[in-house]
Amino acid sequence: MPDSSTATLDREHLDQWERDGFTVIRGFADPDTCRAQLAAAIALSRAKADVGAAAGPDDVAGVYVVPEGHPSASAANPEDFVAKLFKLHGRDPFVTFVRDPRLLAVLTSLLGDDVDVFLSQFIFKAPEAYGQPWHQDSYYFPFSESHQIGVWLAVTRATLANGCLWVVPGSHREPIHTHVPDDRPNATQAYTRIIDHDTSGAVPMEMQPGDLLLFDSHLMHSSTDNTTEEVRAAYVVHYSRAGVVDHSPESVTVFDWAPVVRSGVPVDP
Repeated sequence: MPDSSTATLDREHLDQWERDGFTVIRGFADPDTCRAQLAAAIALSRAKADVGAAAGPDDVAGVYVVPEGHPSASAANPEDFVAKLFKLHGRDPFVTFVRDPRLLAVLTSLLGDDVDVFLSQFIFKAPEAYGQPWHQDSYYFPFSESHQIGVWLAVTRATLANGCLWVVPGSHREPIHTHVPDDRPNATQAYTRIIDHDTSGAVPMEMQPGDLLLFDSHLMHSSTDNTTEEVRAAYVVHYSRAGVVDHSPESVTVFDWAPVVRSGVPVDP
């Protein structure tokens, strides 16, 4: 396990967060954590396949499964046909990461002493999978307050070739821009794209397994297609200040709110 100092937001991290709307903590998670998360996500994907094609999205122990819209012609395993698994933060081994005291210390320094987790997703970007167009996560969050925090853990390496994230520094100060549906054939469910902002200043987020990206939910970000033969996997968790009201319609079932910190003290799951 990395030394606890690797999770501290020092002045350089804080300056980058305030200026750019994101910051990276290198080597936050150890290799065993990454391997365990990947193995669990693969097992859930295979369990979903065993249930059968007629099953619904929440039928495997409450996990919401989004199919890959553009699988490779050589896809063979069930996980090759999965884009995302939602609603994981209450189950092993993901819950350990979500409630890691080092991570909660970072989040309370940015959000205050009362913090909730409300969304988590494991992302498989298999070979030939499309990237996700430019978007802001807050577009998907119809809440009473904006500016939540996303935590993006590289479970495998993220490179220019396999579709790493790109971000526009400083765009966290922007309002939520107009998003339209992704019009590419076989685009993954719920993908949208921003149409009214210059993203030419974007920078890539190349990361090694265990690296952690924290970003503001207004930050404009995207990813590119995976042009390699390797999977680019990541676990992404979203946190909010406690007390925020969720105005999502009943048809939206991917959010799963739970307290993680109260009065500066971690809450048991």
